[in-house]
Amino acid sequence: MRRVLVIDGHPDAGSQGRSARVIYPQNSPQLVAFLAREDLFWRNMRRAFLRHCGFRPVRRTLIAHMRSATQEQRERWLREVRCLGFEGA
Repeated sequence: MRRVLVIDGHPDAGSQGRSARVIYPQNSPQLVAFLAREDLFWRNMRRAFLRHCGFRPVRRTLIAHMRSATQEQRERWLREVRCLGFEGA
């Protein structure tokens, strides 16, 4: 992962043209989280940090229902995340 240098509140020019993917788990269903707080974590992460630092496009992978997931579901999620990592490398 590339680090971004911020000087005087502005990201360095070398970060232009970079993409980002945020992978995050949550225990509540995705729809409930969206209705309750309009997915504030994602909006803030995307707008305030990643886009400000020149990352575009910014994508996300949300893994919901973590607490109630079976071992098979967790293994499938790990495989999917590994594939995303290899695609981004």
